Amino acid sequence: MRRYLLALGMWAGCFWAWAVSSITVTPAPNAYGWNNTPVTVEITATNPPIYYRVNGGPIQIGPSPVLL
Repeated sequence: MRRYLLALGMWAGCFWAWAVSSITVTPAPNAYGWNNTPVTVEITATNPPIYYRVNGGPIQIGPSPVLL
């Protein structure tokens, strides 16, 4: 029984699941895949906090969503 529960992500009555994140860029890139104007990047996760790094800088920690 224990193996079965672990396979489902359950153990001792607790449920856990992998975090799911999504990234939205506004405005969307053009047909060539780039922007020539400033953009907003929104990172959303189902299991905050979010750990992120910009241009090789230090790791930042933020709540969900994070706007860059």
